[in-house]
Amino acid sequence: ELEGQWRQVTGEKYGSKKGETWKPEGFDVSSDETALAALVEQAEAALERTIARQAVAEANVEQLREQAGSVRDLEAQEKEADTEVDRLQVEYREWTIKQRPAIPTPPMSCPSCNAPLGLTKDGKSLKERPDAPGEQEIADAKLATAEFEKGIAAAKAAFEGAYEKRQQIRSRLVEARQAATRLAKFEGGDGETVTEADVQAARDAVEEARARLQQQKAFSQAHVLHTQIARNAQLVAVLAPEGLRRRKLANALGSLNTALEQLSAAAKWPAVSLDEGLQVRYGQEAYWQLSDSHQWRARTVLQVAFAQMERASAVLIDGADILDAPGRNGLFAMLKQAGLKALVCMTISRSNLVPDLAAAGLGQSYWIEGGTAEPIAQQKEQAA
Repeated sequence: ELEGQWRQVTGEKYGSKKGETWKPEGFDVSSDETALAALVEQAEAALERTIARQAVAEANVEQLREQAGSVRDLEAQEKEADTEVDRLQVEYREWTIKQRPAIPTPPMSCPSCNAPLGLTKDGKSLKERPDAPGEQEIADAKLATAEFEKGIAAAKAAFEGAYEKRQQIRSRLVEARQAATRLAKFEGGDGETVTEADVQAARDAVEEARARLQQQKAFSQAHVLHTQIARNAQLVAVLAPEGLRRRKLANALGSLNTALEQLSAAAKWPAVSLDEGLQVRYGQEAYWQLSDSHQWRARTVLQVAFAQMERASAVLIDGADILDAPGRNGLFAMLKQAGLKALVCMTISRSNLVPDLAAAGLGQSYWIEGGTAEPIAQQKEQAA
């Protein structure tokens, strides 16, 4: 897949030597991708400016003339607008300094005679107010206040509208003066004429800058892919059937098979071993070819070896009755050399057939019957 990607980037078939030295034709390996990207942006901006200048030179001259021709009219409008703004500003200022009409507060009424009442100066009691404003006076005051608010709002709106109109005239006047300046440059020969050839040259510059940037990206991508392909080749070699995995397995099996051989020798049995396919062998025979007794011996040797490797506290061995007397002797000899505590179980018809481990200095032998376990030595004493 990586080689296919390399071919997609370069357009060529991958080779290890070619991958080390490949570069696009005419490419400068000292190029910097960031700098090339900046050149592309500059070329694109120059193209946009050239097209814009050509558009002005060819299509907008008439519009410039129309705008420039309105300068005098706009200047006259600005003068009139200044006069109007000044007048309305004075009127609005006069409204702001006028006395705003006050609305008198309605008096309280006596609940008995309905006479107008008001608070005394100390604010602690009520007294009759013969001078209190009447309903008509309050209504006239409210009307006068409303007229005042309406007048000041109209003066403000008129002033702000005239000011906004003058700002619009001034804005248009600025644009007209700028148009006149630009038009003077073009008509006087100071403006730079942009032709279709200039636009095409700018387009060519953009394409060249983009091509150089694409070369840089292809070079970088090809280099990265080549590095990944080379690394993968190393991994393939390591993980191949003849590679690191096999060597590691062979080393580990060598140590294990040495331990198996020593245990087998102690038992005076054919050497148990594991081949590189992790198949058990007993001597020269494969495990599946063995008799039940020989398969039991192979399994037990493996069990004791693994118990040694994991530093087990003890090993439990069952079914030892499958062995004959020499085979059992070999088993106990192997356990003695292994130096492991062991519990060996077997089914035997008579207690006098049980090996007496205590007599051999190898441990203790027990007869279990009816849920009771008794040492073999005690069985022999009772029989005697």
